[in-house]
Amino acid sequence: MVTVEQLRVIVREVVEAFVTEGGSMAPRRALVALTGAQLGFEVALPQLEALVADGWILDAVESAAARERLDQDRLRAIGVRALTLGAPTDHPLLVVAALSANTAAKLAHGIDDTPVTRAITDFLLSNRPVIAVTTAASPDSPERRALYPDTPEAFRAVLRANLQALRSFGVHLVAVQEIEAAVRETWRVEVPGSTRGRRPSGVTIIEAPIVRCHERLVSQRLVQPLTPGTVLRIDAAAIVTALARDTARARAIVVEREEEKRDVSRQSRGNRRLHAEG
Repeated sequence: MVTVEQLRVIVREVVEAFVTEGGSMAPRRALVALTGAQLGFEVALPQLEALVADGWILDAVESAAARERLDQDRLRAIGVRALTLGAPTDHPLLVVAALSANTAAKLAHGIDDTPVTRAITDFLLSNRPVIAVTTAASPDSPERRALYPDTPEAFRAVLRANLQALRSFGVHLVAVQEIEAAVRETWRVEVPGSTRGRRPSGVTIIEAPIVRCHERLVSQRLVQPLTPGTVLRIDAAAIVTALARDTARARAIVVEREEEKRDVSRQSRGNRRLHAEG
């Protein structure tokens, strides 16, 4: 007799074979990232199971803490396949089904030292959608407030600031009860017309790694998708937001104003002329 788990494996293999052989149905695939956050995990499992039952292909990347603390047998039983990530994946969507306050803090400050932070960073750099469950990381979630009712307000403010940083990066922050709905909606809205690799409006590539921006206001939205090491050339009168400057600095992106470029060129020509006359 075929068990439910065996049946799910068969369904997964049939779907993957259909897609590989050129079927017309676009595969609904997502990478599931799991940290050691246990708060809300029991609520997340049935929602992931519902997605698998509906034909979604879910692969998981886990931190060392997740492998120790989360029920691995239950994850396998609902059809979530574990991956060993040695390189970036091509999944179109990432779901951080268990986001710890520790991982949120690392990401907010550009720290990338676990399989989960590396996966999330890769998605952010390639401008692919990320959904993160904040039940364990948010000081304001009912579950966390019930567990830690006496947390000092100053510490709560730090945790909120970390999550706000993730939101500014484009991460969709949701409660654990919203996983399934958020995954379906994000897929419907963002993945078919994905912005992955899409050039922001107002930006023209002149020659790699130089990018010309014609916008009067240069925001973090324009800077974030650029490749590290890019020279972003902007108008002399353009306004650069503080967040855009911080993002550029963190990603080794050089912001160059056209006026400054012309001044450098004139100075260079003048130096050559003086050298020739001397």
